[in-house]
Amino acid sequence: MQYLETHARPTDEPAAAYTQFVNETGRRKLLYYSARHMEQSCLGCHNDPKGRSPKKDWAVGDVVGVLKIVRPLDREIESTQRGLRGAFVLMGTTAGLLVIASVAVSFGANWRRRAAQR
Repeated sequence: MQYLETHARPTDEPAAAYTQFVNETGRRKLLYYSARHMEQSCLGCHNDPKGRSPKKDWAVGDVVGVLKIVRPLDREIESTQRGLRGAFVLMGTTAGLLVIASVAVSFGANWRRRAAQR
């Protein structure tokens, strides 16, 4: 909250946000926090001396709350690992085929050279 109160402005494009990766019980999560700012249309009720708002000196642009989104990353991590495994298999297969092709070309060239010498 302190970070957003200090750094987030209502005019920021894109909106200032605070992100953090955490590891809770062995599971990775992304925490995303974005500030909600006081708007002119809210001041009438929130600054009303007879209103229920505990604070009466709000100003337009004050941080009045935070939107918090918690995103578990288990599926994304598994999907990335699966994609990397596929990429490594493809690279290994391609490298193996290139080695086989170069060996075949080399043997073919040697065979032709020997045949031409006879």
